[in-house]
Amino acid sequence: MAAGILAGLLATVAVPVTAAGADPTSPVALPAPSGPYPVGMSRLHPSWDTAWQGLSGWRRWFTVTGTVHMSFSDYAPLAKRFGLPLAALDGDRTDEIVRVYVAAFFDTHLRGAARPVLDGADPDYPEVTRFP
Repeated sequence: MAAGILAGLLATVAVPVTAAGADPTSPVALPAPSGPYPVGMSRLHPSWDTAWQGLSGWRRWFTVTGTVHMSFSDYAPLAKRFGLPLAALDGDRTDEIVRVYVAAFFDTHLRGAARPVLDGADPDYPEVTRFP
């Protein structure tokens, strides 16, 4: 990450980790919709493979079954409220998962408070798959 940035959350988009000032040892989390990712990570977004391979610090790639790209925004719960179809997973459930995992990531890397939800399968969130 750039100087002064201690942790990065890539919201379903990968950025070149070799950009000016980037530190590939900084912790990075990548939440993504369900898809045919590892190994070969992403057939749809080859830049994810390149970025992922350039990271040498703590990193987690999470997919959430039943989601699409827009599920990771405010659109998921709003779509539900307005009766607009978005994804198989309920918008409120998607919102809950995103909040839990984002908070756990920043708690772990900015506050030093380890959150086990980041380390593997969690029975409270069976929709989430973590790739190494």
